[in-house]
Amino acid sequence: MGCNTVETYVAWNMHEPTEGIFNFEGGLDLRKFIQTAHEVGLYVILRPAPYICAEWEFGGLPYWLL
Repeated sequence: MGCNTVETYVAWNMHEPTEGIFNFEGGLDLRKFIQTAHEVGLYVILRPAPYICAEWEFGGLPYWLL
């Protein structure tokens, strides 16, 4: 198909569910995701942002911001 790129959001609410406590384990391991993509010949578009999309609960912002 000629596809060579994958993109993913970086959901702040998943990586910092509690203020000051960060989680990059398991399915949230961004480094492993990027390394695996590289190993299979893919580029990565990483989409970190405070607000990622309307479909995600609270736009990906952590609840503790309220």
